[in-house]
Amino acid sequence: MGLRKLILGFDPDELHELKTALIRIENIEKEIREVKEHMKELQRLLNDKADKQAVDLLSKMLETERKIVDSLEQELKEVKLKFDTLELSSELAEAQKAPIDDFELEERLIRLISQGHNSPTELIRMLGISADKLYQIINRLIASRRIKKIKKGRKVYYVLVEE
Repeated sequence: MGLRKLILGFDPDELHELKTALIRIENIEKEIREVKEHMKELQRLLNDKADKQAVDLLSKMLETERKIVDSLEQELKEVKLKFDTLELSSELAEAQKAPIDDFELEERLIRLISQGHNSPTELIRMLGISADKLYQIINRLIASRRIKKIKKGRKVYYVLVEE
């Protein structure tokens, strides 16, 4: 644990990363709104034009705008996932200061698995618990049919059981 983290109670670098991710999310959402507005205008122009060349040009422009929106939405999804992961790791770091019960650990484990963190190594690192403790909780969740174990070769992953 760094000295700054010990003194302040949180890691300033993580806080900066969270703020940066949040600003990027807001900027991407704004860009998406602007591009969608432009797409609506192009669609309106496309519907109004009877000229074949203009229609072809507007169709190409509209397709380009759709690709931009798709790209921005994918980037937004990735940034939001990174933000959620950073936020969760900050919450976990904060929560590790106080002892937590098994029920709370189960809920955090379920949340991590639902966000796509599903390898044992990753779960141990993110929860900050021992392998023995992780497998105790995993075995209870498997027994209660909330998660299931998937083996791919030598690798093991855990996924939520869909109801």
